[in-house]
Amino acid sequence: MPMYDYICSKCGHEFERLLTLSKRLEPESEPCEKCGEKNIKQTLKWAATVGDPVRMGMKKPGGDFNEVMHKIKENNPLTTLGEKMDRH
Repeated sequence: MPMYDYICSKCGHEFERLLTLSKRLEPESEPCEKCGEKNIKQTLKWAATVGDPVRMGMKKPGGDFNEVMHKIKENNPLTTLGEKMDRH
């Protein structure tokens, strides 16, 4: 479940909730824990990323990407073993 950020437009109180996508707007209908007003809005502080940002499409690979991948392939013993097995 994702973590959502909220802020009260009246007093500025900020809080987070761990909610399912379908329930992400529920806190907007609740009163603020500090001032009691119903002025809660969902905000976006930062996007949490877990994993490789290149594979997730969030970042383009650098200019040396192909060179780095070629070096990895050259130094990987399983790659050379696989190439040797294909030749036989």
